[in-house]
Parts: sequence; C-alpha cells; structure tokens
Amino acid sequence: MSTWKIQNDTVATVLRDVGGDVDRLGAAVTEDSLQVVMGGVAWGGELTQPVSTAVGDILIEQQKKLQEIVSRGTAAIVGVSNAVIAYSNGQEEMAATFQTELFSSAESGDLSYFALNGYQG
Repeated sequence: MSTWKIQNDTVATVLRDVGGDVDRLGAAVTEDSLQVVMGGVAWGGELTQPVSTAVGDILIEQQKKLQEIVSRGTAAIVGVSNAVIAYSNGQEEMAATFQTELFSSAESGDLSYFALNGYQG
C-alpha cells in the first residue's frame, strides 16, 4: 500500500458539495435562461438589433464554456469517487486507471468508461 491517507468521509463531503455546485451551475445555464436574457435585449427592434446579435453570440459562446465546466465537474466527481473506492479496496492500479480516465473524460465529456467499468451503486 502507498502512504496516502485518504479520509473517505472527507472526500464524500467534498464530492457532495462540488456535486451541488455543479448541479446549480448546470441548472442556471439552460436554453430557457438564455431566451429570457435575449428577450430582454431584443425589446428595441431594429434599433437594438446589433446589441441583441452581439449579446446572443456572447451568450452562446459562454453557454458552451459553462457546459464544458459542468461536464468537467461531473467527470471529476465520478472519477474521484471511483478512484477512492478502488484505493479503499486495495486496488491501487485501478485507482490510478480511474484517475487517468477522469482526465480523459473531463476533456472529452464522454463518461462511458465509468458507465462500463465504474463502481455501481
């Protein structure tokens, strides 16, 4: 065994807190919320059309970035959870694999590795 000192209860608390933050961010960045903002800047018709277009472009770009943050947060939660479970079970190599897959999943947004190989329950 390595010399790591993982405190499962502390990790679980942090993951719950981060999960709540990720959920709130994901709920705040929706098509509906963007439509509300766009409705607010479109009130001036042709007079404010350039502003509406510019704000719309920025919102679309920022929505994509925020969705990437949510995806990375989700990957981190799933990856860390699985790595800690594997480590706690004495499976250090599997813990390292989960850690590696966490980074790949965070980058790609694809969590299928964990759906197929992760701990269920």
